[in-house]
Amino acid sequence: MNGLEFGETTVAVGDDTVGRALVERFDRVHRTNADEADVTIEFRPGFVRPPDGCVEIHGGLWVDGDELFVDASGGSAAFGPFGEVLERIGRAGHQARIRGNPLREPVEVTVFYDDRVVDSDHRMLRQLVRSYDKNYASRPEVVAVKLVDDIVEAVLHQRLLARGSGLLHASGVVRDGDAALFSGWSGVGKSDVSGELVREHGYDLLGDDLVLVSEDGTASPYRKRMRASPRSIADGEATYDEVMNGRGLLDRGQWRVRERIGGPTAVRRNVLPSVLDGHSADVGHLSESPVATVVNLVVEDRETIGVEWTTPDDIAERGASTVMSELEPFTGEMRAVHAAAPTRWPDPRTVAERSDQIYRRALADAETYVVSVPPEVSGSRLADELSNRVLSDAN
Repeated sequence: MNGLEFGETTVAVGDDTVGRALVERFDRVHRTNADEADVTIEFRPGFVRPPDGCVEIHGGLWVDGDELFVDASGGSAAFGPFGEVLERIGRAGHQARIRGNPLREPVEVTVFYDDRVVDSDHRMLRQLVRSYDKNYASRPEVVAVKLVDDIVEAVLHQRLLARGSGLLHASGVVRDGDAALFSGWSGVGKSDVSGELVREHGYDLLGDDLVLVSEDGTASPYRKRMRASPRSIADGEATYDEVMNGRGLLDRGQWRVRERIGGPTAVRRNVLPSVLDGHSADVGHLSESPVATVVNLVVEDRETIGVEWTTPDDIAERGASTVMSELEPFTGEMRAVHAAAPTRWPDPRTVAERSDQIYRRALADAETYVVSVPPEVSGSRLADELSNRVLSDAN
């Protein structure tokens, strides 16, 4: 088993092809011993039927006491040429058997996947399918990404809540020992501003999409793979050579062709922050950085960037609402699970309330702001404005 450490919470991941792809989603700062894990994830090839005794309570969702079975295998094979392709290379979906209430106890997850996705046969066919994906991800990587997005982060967040921490949907940076967090809905510029502060203002990256915050008022790294695109490279986030390190001629050619035909958003690569320009590879020293500033970004139809002071409680309430949406579909499915077994499985309202409580304590001593951002504002302009009006740069 491989271990990923997030604060005081450890996720143990089985050492097979998909498991290694899952571990490689995160920067090496999180590697740790897998003994006495809070969340254990094991992998088994081949899809299975729901366990005996489980009752289907929702499409693809079964429950039996303390056991939850999720079927995200994608159903039966399609007819026609695409169905023939799937029959040869396998499906990128998954099934998961989950045991344990994450708010109360350690959780065991058994993941089932189509073993044809990692079969060594049909290499050329799998390569062509890989080229079709704008992320140019391997089939095991696709399974791992879905697991992280659909199950792992939702379970991890609840285990963290039980230990006085949680995942905040925000990007985050650190300088001179203090953390600045940028929360808000997806697409408001969180990644752009943190990337610009790292490259041009001397900050270190805590996280690009989620940051671990604790009720003692500190933040710690949560660094998983980031999306690097031609547009971000043009802004200086990475160089083409860094993103293409170790990639073959087909991958390099596919990048150039997609970029020329579809523009700067038509292709991207998921790369670790530690290989990108300006992002520190050794970030262990960033753990438990005091949260000094929190900015909630909001897009509005305006010409100038507006800055208003707000309360930590306001930011916490916004954050709790946002994280519940970000952790879909698992948190949404929990409504059906809680209705079927209310004494066993947590109510999503309870998760939201716990998140709000943790955020209020974590951000209590921070300077908190709501910043209104015009549509399509550049990351450099936003970073400069925040440096001058909000962050410690102004001092």
